[in-house]
Amino acid sequence: MLDSTSGGASAQTSSTLPAASAVFRFDSDQIIRAVTFHLLDLKRAKRIGKQSLKRTLTRLTTELRTLAVPKDEWAGMTDSQRLTWLLEESRTSVQIMSDGTAMLCSIKEATKAQAAG
Repeated sequence: MLDSTSGGASAQTSSTLPAASAVFRFDSDQIIRAVTFHLLDLKRAKRIGKQSLKRTLTRLTTELRTLAVPKDEWAGMTDSQRLTWLLEESRTSVQIMSDGTAMLCSIKEATKAQAAG
């Protein structure tokens, strides 16, 4: 026989499952792929510097576990806003060189370079 207590626990358990699936999660590889996609798709860069990709992937792998964003929030963003979100949340900076190559680095590295130059 089911009572209100067991029904309530059942409803609570099933209601938490959709909440977990209502989030996009990005690991380090996915962050790099998404940033690369948006930089190229938005025509902000012609290519991405391979060494900067490798350095950034290494940094993200050691510094971050995953990034998460609610799916409805992601769906409401433009591609430009998605790129900005990915860069900000991963603490990554982009410098576009004169030949159209995008160089990725940490925001900390970019700040040091600006202060030195």
